[in-house]
Amino acid sequence: MLTVSLQELVRNAIVNAHARGDQVITLERFCAELLRDGRFAEMIWQCGGDTEELASQLACHIDDAKHATCVANKDSLLKALLQSNEPERLIIRNVGGLPPDIQQWLETNDTAVNGRILLEVTELVNLVDKTIDSTAAGVDARPWLAADCERSFLRAFIQMAAAFQASVAEGDLLAAMLEEKDAHAVCLLNKQGVSRIDVLNNICHGISKRQGGIYKSIVRTTPPRFFDLLSRFKLVLHNDHYTPMQFVVTTLELEFAKSTMEATEMMLAVHRTNSVVVGEYPFSLAQRMAHKVVSLAQAAEFPLLMTVGK
Repeated sequence: MLTVSLQELVRNAIVNAHARGDQVITLERFCAELLRDGRFAEMIWQCGGDTEELASQLACHIDDAKHATCVANKDSLLKALLQSNEPERLIIRNVGGLPPDIQQWLETNDTAVNGRILLEVTELVNLVDKTIDSTAAGVDARPWLAADCERSFLRAFIQMAAAFQASVAEGDLLAAMLEEKDAHAVCLLNKQGVSRIDVLNNICHGISKRQGGIYKSIVRTTPPRFFDLLSRFKLVLHNDHYTPMQFVVTTLELEFAKSTMEATEMMLAVHRTNSVVVGEYPFSLAQRMAHKVVSLAQAAEFPLLMTVGK
């Protein structure tokens, strides 16, 4: 369920924590361990972060932290998960053995986004535990993940299932970690200008914030000369595994006057072929439409990308 490279990173974090005698791995400690890996550090740098400064700040916080760390138990973890918007990505049914308030939530909130997936929340929690246990095989009395750390893995696993992905990669986990708004590690990342949408733009489209970000990636052709202003340019919609299907369909309906059937067919075509031509327009109009679509998506924290090409 984790990519080979992420398994290696997680195992190193667990082994190092065990060697220090830590009983719990906080999100700050986990982030500090991940920063030791060049690939993870490069991702943070591409999203606008200063990895050396971040590592130093995390080390100071870890040394100074005096507060008790909250270790997740399954009931509290499920409750926090179900009170967030995470279940909207899944159909959750037939979950037995849960506290009454969670069971009541399930009975009154049966929605699905990003495909029709039948998945029991309790099995998902167990899957995270099994994955971490197998990754830490051979480490006696391995440290526990703190609640914020385990919630991050849960979010990443939910996204993996909802998007029909085979595994969770480093970027998926970082994006999930950045949803822990109250975590000190996330506050430090945000102060450096690293946001969840920056990470999604990078992992979905290879877009670097240091090279101008997503808006600089919209125009992928030479703008026309004055005498060629009426030439037609293609508006191309690109696939990613984070933008909900319904958001794509609604955007095509509202911004391009597509019927529901046309919009749905285009959305499915994007998933099959990774890109689809939405239409052909004069350059200035195509550029404005692409900017508007990308702006709407970015405001909703979705990495939907539309580009202008010849």
